[in-house]
Amino acid sequence: MEVEMSVKKLKVTTLVDNAVNSGGLLAEWGLSLLIETDQLNILFDCASTPTPFFHNINYLGVDLSVIDKILLSHGHNDHTGSLDSIIKVIPKKPDIVSGCGGWHPRFYEESWAGITHNKDYIQSLGGQLHEINETTRFTDDIVVMVNVPMESGFESIDDNLYAKKDGQLVQDDFGDELALSIKTDAGIVVFTGCAHRGIVNIVEHAKASTKCERVRAVIGGSHLMNANDSRIKKTIAYFKDMGVETIALSHCTGDKAAVAFGTAFKDSFIFNKAGLVIDLLKDDIL
Repeated sequence: MEVEMSVKKLKVTTLVDNAVNSGGLLAEWGLSLLIETDQLNILFDCASTPTPFFHNINYLGVDLSVIDKILLSHGHNDHTGSLDSIIKVIPKKPDIVSGCGGWHPRFYEESWAGITHNKDYIQSLGGQLHEINETTRFTDDIVVMVNVPMESGFESIDDNLYAKKDGQLVQDDFGDELALSIKTDAGIVVFTGCAHRGIVNIVEHAKASTKCERVRAVIGGSHLMNANDSRIKKTIAYFKDMGVETIALSHCTGDKAAVAFGTAFKDSFIFNKAGLVIDLLKDDIL
């Protein structure tokens, strides 16, 4: 299917990740991406702690004032930990978008894993919170997805992750996890935080939500770090069938899955790191 021209600029700078692309940067377990387009600039997740985040943006020369929206993929502290510090230093406060339920207390086994600060505190800093429970369009070409259907048949959610809802501790279903799709003339680019509901399920939902079958790139966490060989192989087979041109996975992907993807896709695979800049409409990786 022919894809009409949509966004004319799409540059992705990885601000924080588990590994770095340069000795001058800091790594931590977490994720933060700056997504710049000609329509909107989005900070996708806010890392774990302020020190690596602010060190890296200074090293990379990133200006936070360009941010129009902050998207919180889900309510874990390794994706939201610097939110309050970021809001404090941005003069024009951007909208903060999360899924409905994203602010529930969350736990990894018995350890706290949720958002550090509550909504009232973030709003007191000037943050404008928007919680969504359905597919939402920032523009005609930039779409936020939630409530991703689990239809692949081979992807599952880790059973040691919990959320507290209505006073009850329950296994987290991550229905409120957000993913982002941006439409380009070469197909959609899909961004994920951790893909707890499955990277294949998310890509399929992105295709349905945008009515675009062509997938230009997938960038972010894939939560394959605990996946068995069968799931990794089926995920790779899916990406091959889709003909995805750029696969830039990181964070919770895990070394085993990264090696398998690198072997299968060669130069089309990037084990993403803090400091990498990917210009998807110019095919540049810096």
